[in-house]
Formats: sequence, structure tokens, C-alpha cells
Amino acid sequence: MLLVRIKQWISFIFYKFLDIIGWAKIIIQGVSGLYGILSTIDLTKILCGEHPAEIFFHWLLLSHPLKIFLFTQIILLFVAVAEKFAIGSYTKLKMELKSKEEKLDILNNNIKELFDGLLMSFANAELAFGTHEQNQERISLYLAKKDKTNQVDYLYPIGRYSSNPNYRNMRRSRYSVNKGCIGEAYKNDYCYNANITPEECLNKYSYTEEEYKAMRMKPKTIAAISIKDKSNRIIGVLVAESQERSWLAGTIKRKLEKQANYYAEICLKLKDYIDEKVENKINKKGDMPW
Repeated sequence: MLLVRIKQWISFIFYKFLDIIGWAKIIIQGVSGLYGILSTIDLTKILCGEHPAEIFFHWLLLSHPLKIFLFTQIILLFVAVAEKFAIGSYTKLKMELKSKEEKLDILNNNIKELFDGLLMSFANAELAFGTHEQNQERISLYLAKKDKTNQVDYLYPIGRYSSNPNYRNMRRSRYSVNKGCIGEAYKNDYCYNANITPEECLNKYSYTEEEYKAMRMKPKTIAAISIKDKSNRIIGVLVAESQERSWLAGTIKRKLEKQANYYAEICLKLKDYIDEKVENKINKKGDMPW
């Protein structure tokens, strides 16, 4: 244990030294370059007066410029060796980067499986998904993405489950907070409609005719609830949809509320990481950030 602490202390001092010498290195390089030039030219004809200023500059610039140049070069060489030792070889860095990328891939897959598994477990156990012949239902989880002014700009999908493979994939990576049941739940905390008509989608939920026609799933029943943090700020929306059933209004709300509270704790711990992935546009498929 003592040897480990000594090693950590030496490593800390070494890297602190490199950090401090960073700016000094720039100054030393400038001084070295200046005296390298001065060692090749003769300034005695210019600075040959007896004025104190000329005497000072004569001493500063012409006193052993070659020795000063060599001395600064030795210092720079030492710093370069120390930096090389700290950074390591290109091959080593490449291997470390590859290892980190593989770990991130594993982490991403685990997060995806976590949310998909939670949604599947809840849907099957509490909402009886997969018990109808057509299995025309799905449940989706969306997280809120804030803009530079700390206002929610849009919602992005983080997980979806359906026992029908036709309804599992997402076509969009952004969902408006002003449209559909998502927008309704975002504004009013909860949305429930057991008899959705095409007219309601166009008028109440603000979809255009083109957007409505492009919907892969046109649900009969929708139940959506906002997910909030401890400060009562909305961080996401949970949406259940079905073309086959009408969930009892009170029952589905209680179930979604309980699940939303459970998801809130998990989402808060992972949201910064997932937000960064969305911000950096790691997602190449245009649906979820995986």
C-alpha cells in the first residue's frame, strides 16, 4: 500500500511539473530561437556605445549566445523526453483509444438493453402486451434535450418496446414538445385518449395531413405521462399506445405514474452521458442515440 501511494505521489508530481512547464516551454522556445539567431550574426557594430541601456542590451544579447542557445535546447530536449514518456507511443495511444471505444460500445449496448428490458418487463407484466392476436401496441420512452438557454428544445427517443416487430423501430430522432400526446403530456403532465380519430390528430394534436399519413402506427388509445426530477422539472415522457384496446383511465394512469417515478432515478443518473451522445451526433441511423 505504501509503495502504491509513493508511486501515485511521484506520478502526481511528474504530471504537475509537465503542466506547469507548459507555458514555460513556449518562452524557452522563443529564447532559444532568439539566441540561435544571435549566435550567427554580429551586433557589436550596432550596440557598441557607452550608454547604460546599450551596455545592458549588449550584455543581454551578446554574452555567450551560443552557450545560452545550447543550454535552452538541452532543457527543451529534457521536456520533450518527459512528455514522450508521459504520453507514450502512438501505437500505445491507438490501442488505448480502441480499448476505450470497445468499452463505450459495451456501455451503450448495456444502456440500450437496460431501457428496452425495463419497458418490455413493464409492458408485458402491467399492460398485458403480446396477449392479443395482432399485438398492435407499443411503449416508448423519450428524454428532453435542452438548448443553450436551458429550455427544452425537443424530446429524443431512448427506448421502445413492442411485441410486434413492425412497431419497434423509430424513424425520427427528434419529437416536438408541441405535437401529439408527447406534447400534451409535456404541457399538462398527463395525456389519455381512448378513442383517437384522424380529425383529433390533425386538430387537437397539431399534426399535418402528411405527418398523419406517414405514421406507421395510428393508435386508438394513447396514455402518456411526464417524467420529472426532484425539482419537478420535466426530463422525459413515457408513452403507451395501442390499436386494439382501451386501458381503464384510472388504472393506466396509476401504473404509468409508478413507472415514471422509477425511470426518473435511472434517467437522471444517465442523462448527461446520453445527452452528450445526442449532442455529438453519435447516432448515425437517425432514431435513437445508439
